[in-house]
Amino acid sequence: MKFHLIYKSKDDNGNDNKIPELFKNACKERELEFVGYDMCEFGKSFTLSDAPKLGKGDLLYRSASSTEAITLERVMVTKDATTFHTDLHALNSARIASWFTHQQYGLPVVPTYPGIPSTKEEIESVVEKLGSFPIIIKVTGGSLGVGVMRIDSMKSLQSILDYLKAKGAKVMLRKYIPHDYYVRAVVVGDEVVASNATYVLDGEFRTNVATNEDQKRETKILPKEVQKAVVDAVRTLKRETGGVDLIFDKEENPYIAEVNFPNDFHTAQKVTKIDIAGKMIDYLIEKEKNTDSK
Repeated sequence: MKFHLIYKSKDDNGNDNKIPELFKNACKERELEFVGYDMCEFGKSFTLSDAPKLGKGDLLYRSASSTEAITLERVMVTKDATTFHTDLHALNSARIASWFTHQQYGLPVVPTYPGIPSTKEEIESVVEKLGSFPIIIKVTGGSLGVGVMRIDSMKSLQSILDYLKAKGAKVMLRKYIPHDYYVRAVVVGDEVVASNATYVLDGEFRTNVATNEDQKRETKILPKEVQKAVVDAVRTLKRETGGVDLIFDKEENPYIAEVNFPNDFHTAQKVTKIDIAGKMIDYLIEKEKNTDSK
């Protein structure tokens, strides 16, 4: 049995990626062969034509999120390989708009308008429905707070939306929810295996900003009903793992902000001291065994 990981050894800022090492250590403890595909070397030391077709005994996870990494995963995966996908059609289709899915399933989502209103009147209507200013603009595709803007006036909103529209950006308008912290909850299978809170810094409205080490972080155990909603948020997207970001308002009501697949669980593992990488590998091993027994 082999564990295959599609990853990047360096992040976009040139820093070492901690995720591969966590998986390597977990494989070593389980005497499982680790096979890595470093997307930083893609087009140099290997190409798509070098990619193997995986089958029985092959476990696969993709921690890199680039278009090339997604394509590599699509090339490698077969119906016999063991992954965190419950439906390969989802893997081969466009990115799932998780907000639509979660709203349709009645999960607690952040009130959202998906797109850019076409007229001034429509903008005004959207702002009213979202609870007036401030309004959050989220340009999709970013991470660590990049592309998230707080807008406090109609004039600013109109000018920024005009600019984003001209750039062809994909945008979501969201209700601003005052909060002191957000929670990253990591799901594996039907369980929240780890969850931690990150607190807002003074003078900042975003909770997840770059890799700021000054932010207070601590283990946060979620109530059972919230854990169920978190698991449902992942499973409705036809995944068996994911990092769910939750915002809690001043009354401690939870709102699902987004589901990350793949997700960078390094911080959650560091804060909670839980071997998330190991739990992910154990899940795939058990899934492979159950598949063989059928």
